[in-house]
Amino acid sequence: MRGEEVEGESGIRKGEEMRYTHPREMATVVNKLYSGPMRSKELVKEIATVSEATAHTILKKLVEDGFINKIEQSSRNVSYELADKGRNLVEEENIKARDTLVSIVRDLPTQKEIMVDVLLEGMLERLPAGWGKEEKRNILREHLKRRIEEAEEDLCKFVTEAEGVGSAYR
Repeated sequence: MRGEEVEGESGIRKGEEMRYTHPREMATVVNKLYSGPMRSKELVKEIATVSEATAHTILKKLVEDGFINKIEQSSRNVSYELADKGRNLVEEENIKARDTLVSIVRDLPTQKEIMVDVLLEGMLERLPAGWGKEEKRNILREHLKRRIEEAEEDLCKFVTEAEGVGSAYR
């Protein structure tokens, strides 16, 4: 992770290099805790790509770095919650991701491609397995593109006619 030059809300300085052995697993923990506190046992299960000992090391490192807080009710009842630093980090990353998506979607051809892919993915779940192959998927994609263009033309025609009819359709 690269931070900011001036310390931001996440507490990371620009230009400051943060090196972690298991960044994907650490991100998983921080994202899971965004929805609320979790017991250590649940978190260890969520970090399935590493050993239990490594998962506990990850949790310890996140506590040390101030991203999460450890809550010990007893030695057998330990949970973790997101610290302000971790919450700010998740929110900043979500804002960046949302901004990226918005900039992509502003481009009209990209909007149509995204819409086609979203519709296609939903439909493939209901179609026979053979339609998931790239060749047939492309046939469906082209068909959907044509239907979307037809729907756009139909809507424009509808609006034009509705404008002529009066306020009944407004």
